[in-house]
Amino acid sequence: MRNRNSVACFIGAVMIAASAAAQVTPAAGYTPPDDTPKINVGAVIFADYTYVESPKAKDADGNVINSSSFNVTRAYINITGNLNHLIAFRITPDVSRETSTTSSLSGSQLFRLKYAYVQLNLDDWATKGSFVRAGIQQNPYTDYTEGIYRYRFQGPIFVERTTGLPSADAGIAARPTTKATADSFNRMPTSSDQRLTLARFRAPLP
Repeated sequence: MRNRNSVACFIGAVMIAASAAAQVTPAAGYTPPDDTPKINVGAVIFADYTYVESPKAKDADGNVINSSSFNVTRAYINITGNLNHLIAFRITPDVSRETSTTSSLSGSQLFRLKYAYVQLNLDDWATKGSFVRAGIQQNPYTDYTEGIYRYRFQGPIFVERTTGLPSADAGIAARPTTKATADSFNRMPTSSDQRLTLARFRAPLP
């Protein structure tokens, strides 16, 4: 009888513990990360209207005119998304006009892969905004400069034109972020994020 009572008490204790464990809720104010898969599709179009004041040109009838034209020099199709709050990706085809006069495709629209990478977000282990990325991705310097360069629609940035520095390449990049305080940087808000991107690329893509 004592053995049966002991077994019954043990089973009752286990059931009470299991019930208590099932009632455990996240701490107040905690919001679980959103792990819903998402895919976003967008586009970036580089277009302009060009009017040539000088030199003058002649039309088919021999009249002197000022040349003018609407141009669409490049278009990106951005496919971005995430599988969960840790893994994100980007695939960006690039459609641009071949302008080299020595190519047999001069004047044609070329389709190529601009970006294709997967990204591991490190928000669970490091400061929010930190990540590791692998694949064909932005050159950190070019990406930063194009973000503040207002005339990208006219052509590549100066460094890319003069040195051949690629705007994208295959490799691995990591970006750790840290919180800066006003005590460390004068006139800087306490909530600013200081970001440093470290990248390792192979030889430029052809």
